[in-house]
Amino acid sequence: MREGDSEAMSRRLVAAVENVAEAIEIVDADWQIVYVNRRWMELTGYSEGEAMGRSPAELLLSRAHPPEYYAMIEAELRAGRAWRGYFVSSRKDGSLIPQTLSVTPLLSHSGELEGVVAVRLDLTEQLAAEHRLRESEERYALASMGANDGLWDWKIPEDEAYFSERWCGIVGLDRQGFSGKVQDWLALVHPDDLSRLRELIDDHFQVRSPHFESEHRLRHVDGSYRWVQARGLAFRGPDGAAVRFAGSLTDITQRKQAESMLYFAAAHDGLTSLPNRNLFRDRTSQALERVKRNPEKRFAVLYIDLDGFKQVNDGLGHHVGDRLLVGVARRLETCVRAVDTVSRLGGDEFGLLLEELASNEEATAAAARIERALSMAFEIEGHHVFISGSIGVVCSDENSTVDQMLRDADSAMYEVRTRGRGGHHVIDAATRERRARRNRLGGALRQSVEVEGLELVYQPVVSLITGQLRGLEALARWNHPVRGSVPPGEFVPLAEEMGLIDRLGYQVMREACRRAAQWMHEHARDQFFVNVNVSARQFRDPHFVERVAQVQAMSGLRPGVLGLEITETVFVDRPESVVAMLRELRNMGVRLALDDFGTGFSSLSHLRRFPVQSVKIDRSFVSALDADGATLHIVRAIVSLAHALGMVAVAEGVETLDQVAILRGLGCDLGQGWLFAKAMPAHDVSRLMNERFPIQG
Repeated sequence: MREGDSEAMSRRLVAAVENVAEAIEIVDADWQIVYVNRRWMELTGYSEGEAMGRSPAELLLSRAHPPEYYAMIEAELRAGRAWRGYFVSSRKDGSLIPQTLSVTPLLSHSGELEGVVAVRLDLTEQLAAEHRLRESEERYALASMGANDGLWDWKIPEDEAYFSERWCGIVGLDRQGFSGKVQDWLALVHPDDLSRLRELIDDHFQVRSPHFESEHRLRHVDGSYRWVQARGLAFRGPDGAAVRFAGSLTDITQRKQAESMLYFAAAHDGLTSLPNRNLFRDRTSQALERVKRNPEKRFAVLYIDLDGFKQVNDGLGHHVGDRLLVGVARRLETCVRAVDTVSRLGGDEFGLLLEELASNEEATAAAARIERALSMAFEIEGHHVFISGSIGVVCSDENSTVDQMLRDADSAMYEVRTRGRGGHHVIDAATRERRARRNRLGGALRQSVEVEGLELVYQPVVSLITGQLRGLEALARWNHPVRGSVPPGEFVPLAEEMGLIDRLGYQVMREACRRAAQWMHEHARDQFFVNVNVSARQFRDPHFVERVAQVQAMSGLRPGVLGLEITETVFVDRPESVVAMLRELRNMGVRLALDDFGTGFSSLSHLRRFPVQSVKIDRSFVSALDADGATLHIVRAIVSLAHALGMVAVAEGVETLDQVAILRGLGCDLGQGWLFAKAMPAHDVSRLMNERFPIQG
């Protein structure tokens, strides 16, 4: 084609796009608008100048859809798939625009997302016309032919019902063969959902609820069940009684499956798929409540620590270590019954909840079975791997608490470790002596805290896009005068038990802020942050926000530098007051991060409700990225959800360039881990301030 012909063709294409009935927008890879047509400006009320360089979410976002809906659309686009469906956006004046939205990703030759084309068809007039024709049976027939939702209309006195073709199609039925009786609808409802559905219908008929809405399962002709959402409204006669009941039916099976997957991810270990620590605690708490009501409902908690696991990791690599953990999980499941729970508590530690025990001897018998099961070799990638387990056993006591039981099981396990590897131990006087030794360790910790004898180390947090240092996480380390280095996993819980965590936390915060101010001044850094971990106990301090403000002011740090990393445990006791404190902190310019995301069963609700600005993806997910397809989907969902809520996604435990490549492809923003650097003392940090870290092989 000659140059002149090409230019003419371009002019014709532009003219065509400018005059179509649909509103069209194009956004670039940074989600900024680079083109809108005339119809788009008419529909939204924004001028071309107001739209250019801004994101569609900033201009058009409405509250008509839950965050998961936006996250699902973005996930489809980032996966290179187009999306089309019903959508509601906002005009400049705040009114809503019901529409059919078609979004198509623009991909580079390498498959990376370079932009998006969105085509919007206004449904306002169509919906208004449908509303005016609501009483017409002909309207029902016409609407049901094109609607994505099924329609139903029940004339109550005659007990006659109309079900659209789409309604029937959701459950695989032929409308001609469907009798049109409400009882036929109810006959398809899952038995577990039927009574609740009847209750909701009756509540609406009796004016106890303004409208009817129900999520329940319907049996498909293939024998499976589909999740549906039914909405409706009753029309009443002169006496107020319901005479007509009409509404819609939506297939929400995919949404329910996605929710189930995310809930499972939040309540289970990403590597082994076992219940995680929080779910294990929850089930143990339920068992304890049962035994308090009936002492005959005996149960036991077993705490298992693998002996020799570190040697496997160091000698054969983390990949083999992960395979070993999965093998242990499957083997433990063969040692218990269906009513019991096997959990991965973290690292190489497992917990077992044995319920409905006839006697305490059954718990020791189970421990013996586990010992025998673990003693057999694991065959992994041509290696015969041998390990053993140190097992602590504690039997139920109605006067105990969940924390006490877990501490007792841990103490019993530790007693096994002091005698050598392998075997099991039940709580007795010798274990109580270990508690005394723990108390002595606590005394030494108190002395170190009083003289500010703990040291800080710092681990870099790196941009996965540029490889630049974006910030640091400050971590406390304790060198005991006799034992030497004491792991944080040991002294931090001990500090919490002894009421030292507040003082220790403020020491860490002050020193980290002081160092950050020094580094920013020396290296002229503007965009930089330093994060410190904050325990749930610190949030019980009514002066916590005030003290953080004092630390920030004394250090001279500008807002946006200090960050607090919290876990979902801070929300357990006083969720509303914690929300208020977090909002105060955020208004002060303190950055907030939700740590260990995916390791607890309520993280999703917290992510939606609380004002955190970043989400840290737990290292257990990152380590399984290149070996587990399910984990890849989970991490993609977490990153998409974080971005949909305007948050930054941070990956913990990054150890390989392959993991970096996967995380970059999923859109993860930041990473930290041994690939970039181990935690280091303050005097080693300066040399890294302007360094670029490896992010590509």
